Amino acid sequence: MKKFCLSILVLFILFNTNILAIDKIKVDVLYFHGTFRCNTCLKIEDYSKVTVESVFEKEIKSGLVSFQSIDFQEEKNEHYVDKYKLETQALILSVKENGKEIKFKNLEKIWDFVSDYDQFKAYVIKEVKKLLKTVKDLYLKDIIYPSYNDIFNAFQLVTPEDIKVVIIGQD
Repeated sequence: MKKFCLSILVLFILFNTNILAIDKIKVDVLYFHGTFRCNTCLKIEDYSKVTVESVFEKEIKSGLVSFQSIDFQEEKNEHYVDKYKLETQALILSVKENGKEIKFKNLEKIWDFVSDYDQFKAYVIKEVKKLLKTVKDLYLKDIIYPSYNDIFNAFQLVTPEDIKVVIIGQD
């Protein structure tokens, strides 16, 4: 019984602090497109999604990175046009701290690399990694547990199949 209670306590600490840290700072990869799309626009969306989801799988699972495709011509999304000065399809990287955007970058060169997936992929990876470094720098300015290097440690210690109870806390 003591071992079970200790295991639950350890999981609670690991998962709870991990959730708090990840919720604090994150990178959103946002692909903006119009309602009607050509083959090139569909290709850019596919390249972006495949690249982000395959290369940053661990970060996506933890909530540190996300990918979203957004139709900026829909009425509910029109505010993005002014916010990001959208004139056409765009891939935007957005760093958010506590849900508030603190930095963004429009990856304008996606159009230059659309005919070469390897160049496209290298460009997107390089830019996402730059912003992840920004996230790391922001993360390290405060004392947050677990340490930056241990953010994903809970996923290495326990598989989802081994979890019987999840306790989510909020401060």
